[in-house]
Amino acid sequence: MKTLPLLLFFAVVQEDRDLFPTQEGCSWLYNLDGEDVTVTIVGKEKVGDQECTVFRKESEKGAAKELFAVTEKGVFFYPGGDRFKDNPVPRLKFGTKKGDTWEWKAEDQEGKYEHQGEEEIEVPAGKFKGIKIHVTAEGGGQRYEVTRWYAAGIGVVKEETTRGGKTSTLELKKFEEGK
Repeated sequence: MKTLPLLLFFAVVQEDRDLFPTQEGCSWLYNLDGEDVTVTIVGKEKVGDQECTVFRKESEKGAAKELFAVTEKGVFFYPGGDRFKDNPVPRLKFGTKKGDTWEWKAEDQEGKYEHQGEEEIEVPAGKFKGIKIHVTAEGGGQRYEVTRWYAAGIGVVKEETTRGGKTSTLELKKFEEGK
């Protein structure tokens, strides 16, 4: 009997993990305010002791890499690699449900996250049932808000960022699984 809650926990965590694919070769094509952005998983890299998945982001403006780790607690972003190695930014917290909130603080940055439940979302790649996470944050003296929709097996299908009165929208056009 005592193993049932533990098994249920692992089932929830696995379901949550499906919201953020980490298989090498996965590729997303997004539209960001009229510009194509390609994101591809290109490998692994360590930040301190944490193994991270390397996402390569490319657009007409250039290329950059982003490092994410998926742990039993959630999905964590490591901006600048080692800069936040002891306190990475939580993108998703596993085991949460609609209405749950969590916070993150570091140096001159902070954010409050809210799980806003599931909803169907339509983007150029199609219709998806997604988990909606809303972030209210401050960094570098500027306040901003980000809403992300994550779909199982695909990851981020849409992201809206509002900063300085301007909203940018990122929408999925195409997803290809890794091999």
